[in-house]
Amino acid sequence: MTLRISFTAKQAIQWTEIVFAIVGIMFFAGGFNKLGGLVTLARYGIFLVSCILLFLRWEMTIYLLKGIPFLALLSSISFVSFYWSEVQSETMVAVREILYMSAFGLYLATRYTLREQLMLLCAALQLCALRSLYEALLGSGVHGGGKFAGLWKGVYHHKNDLAAIMTLGSGGHLILLFDRNFNRLLAAGGLGFMIFMILMSGSKSGLVNIFVLVGALFLLRTIRWRNLLMIIIFATLIGTAIPVTTVFFSNWDNIMEGLGKDPTLSGRTEIWSYAMTQIPKHPYFGFGRKVFWNKRLNYRVEAGLAVVGEGPRNLLSGTYAPPHAHNGFVDTLLETGFVGLGCLGLSILLFIIRTVKRIYVTETPEDFWPLIFLTFFMMYNFTESLILLGENVFWITYVALASNVRIGAQKRLFETPSIRERSLQPAISFTTPQQEAIRSGKSTQISQISQATQAKAPQTRTSSQRRYSSERFR
Repeated sequence: MTLRISFTAKQAIQWTEIVFAIVGIMFFAGGFNKLGGLVTLARYGIFLVSCILLFLRWEMTIYLLKGIPFLALLSSISFVSFYWSEVQSETMVAVREILYMSAFGLYLATRYTLREQLMLLCAALQLCALRSLYEALLGSGVHGGGKFAGLWKGVYHHKNDLAAIMTLGSGGHLILLFDRNFNRLLAAGGLGFMIFMILMSGSKSGLVNIFVLVGALFLLRTIRWRNLLMIIIFATLIGTAIPVTTVFFSNWDNIMEGLGKDPTLSGRTEIWSYAMTQIPKHPYFGFGRKVFWNKRLNYRVEAGLAVVGEGPRNLLSGTYAPPHAHNGFVDTLLETGFVGLGCLGLSILLFIIRTVKRIYVTETPEDFWPLIFLTFFMMYNFTESLILLGENVFWITYVALASNVRIGAQKRLFETPSIRERSLQPAISFTTPQQEAIRSGKSTQISQISQATQAKAPQTRTSSQRRYSSERFR
């Protein structure tokens, strides 16, 4: 007997795109670090293929871009910032990263649903974790000296970079753990592996953030209760958040000293204070991409002086000179000014509103993923820069989720094949005549058809509704 394995053209294209998506996510997550020329090849290859696929799906691309106006404006400001940059030659090279990340993020949004994006992200980060484990076992992925001696950094330059990637993966696997259509043993194993890597990196903040994500997930589930208890809980949280925050920051120094921590967060607050004194020089559109912390200018030297009292004397000096602000929002303000930061704020607000609406009207676990990611995104950007710094998977994930999160966006994906031939089902199942009426915009006809359908089969549930109910997130 001869074993034959055959693929149809459709299946071959589907699996090719899955491999491409995983490779792309892995690249932007730093999984190709230490591979030399392969990094450059992957960068341009991913960008070129993403542009081609976006062009082939140009209608969907335009549809999604219309839904993220503030995010598109922020990216545009960062991209054209070389016009007012003090180091135009370097900024013109750096702005290409905006194109690379935006193209790939939009590709993921046009091609995959929220659930599929989550599965691809977890698969890619598992590969990054395996590569980091391999490098650590070889010894090249471990800090060799200094205060971090013996701590794992994997394929990354610093242990905190490894911890950030693993925390993102932990959040993704946490959602899959509640997905009844996903192998829960695989999800639990992936979550355990990610937590193990965080422990080996020695990152306490990573572990704290995981506990916060778990708490946020169970708190967000109350949105689906749709009753008075939900209103009471959220009213209580909002009512106590403002005074608690005010008291916390009013007594910041005393609280930090009581916890045995540095009130300046290892000099971060000094960097932020210095950065804010320089904002008036370029208040509206900022200094430009990768300008403020450029080695050819004196800003980073002065920031180091503000932290330790002495700037770097030469390239071999051990005196501190910060590579960035260690705060994503401060760096966004420095790069794109108040206009860019305002666009980011409005984009996040729109992101939250749309995600809460989705959670309220749907019953699938993947709809929690955008807000879980945003919780992680906001926490880490308080002490690190994960927004527009370099080529990073965090910004790509934000672009893809922001493009896909509005209700109605994913219903347009039914024309393209999916990983498991399943796209997100709406809360209400429409018949073919109703779909035609929706496309033509005839609201009266929709109402008439709906009434006629209900009269004919008032107690009948469609197969999609039965399947949808079986996937409820309890």
